[in-house]
Amino acid sequence: MTRILISLLVCLCFAACIADDAPSGEVHVQVGDPLPAFSVTLSDGSTFSTTATDGTVRLIMFFDTSCPDCRATLPRVQQLYDNLRGESVSMAFISREEDDASVAAYWEQEGLTLPYHADPTRSLYGLFADASIPRIYIADAEGTVCYMHDDNPIPTLDELTAEVTALLEDIRSSSAQRHVSATH
Repeated sequence: MTRILISLLVCLCFAACIADDAPSGEVHVQVGDPLPAFSVTLSDGSTFSTTATDGTVRLIMFFDTSCPDCRATLPRVQQLYDNLRGESVSMAFISREEDDASVAAYWEQEGLTLPYHADPTRSLYGLFADASIPRIYIADAEGTVCYMHDDNPIPTLDELTAEVTALLEDIRSSSAQRHVSATH
């Protein structure tokens, strides 16, 4: 009987992240698609916009603080965030169906400094997908999604770093080419 109860509890934990109560598991934004247009104020007072023309790589992660896969991913993206400060990267971490107080309490408990936005109505998440968290989108300077991750498998810090770095290199090489063209 104990084994059955433990098995049921494990299944419920995984279902919390994977089998949402949404009607389908459709993904609305795929690799190659433009990011949906939105702008939000983040917890640090900065503004994150998918339509800004500032030439930055954009990383968006959707999460829920009760999701085990999200809890495993957040320290990785915290390290990525810390490692890329000062680079041309804008990051937003958006809760799915959580209020600001819940996210702030978890951030405090875990010592996270990632700039987040609470989305208690799921309105932003709904632009991207119907189900499955964590969900990470990485877009180039033009706002085109170049990389996308969900919980199967959870991306490693090395994978995320390589993807963002590749897009930063594209920005640098494009800038260098424009500079060479302008001087000739």
